[in-house]
Amino acid sequence: MNVNVETLIKQLGKPYQEIYNKGLINYKTKPYGSVSDNTARLDMKHEGIYLAFVNDLEKKMKEVTLTLEDESKSDWLFPNPMPFGLEPVMTQPWVRARFWVADDLC
Repeated sequence: MNVNVETLIKQLGKPYQEIYNKGLINYKTKPYGSVSDNTARLDMKHEGIYLAFVNDLEKKMKEVTLTLEDESKSDWLFPNPMPFGLEPVMTQPWVRARFWVADDLC
């Protein structure tokens, strides 16, 4: 199932249940963290998405990590539409043309 990653990222700071109710998280498993952990985690491996939440009753989302390249899999491609105008394959020239500021190296 595809995940709208851009919309999911825009949910940062919102509670897990609100995000789940919008249908942006397609896992029945809830985020989990032990009592001593500050972070509750939900690893959506098949979607290439890792979510971290504040480990309290409300569980506000605080981090979204995307796996764009999986070194353990030679044929891995991010399985969802790319957010914010990114591309599934981003060559060094492509990245430099869009994000590189040469003055940063001086």
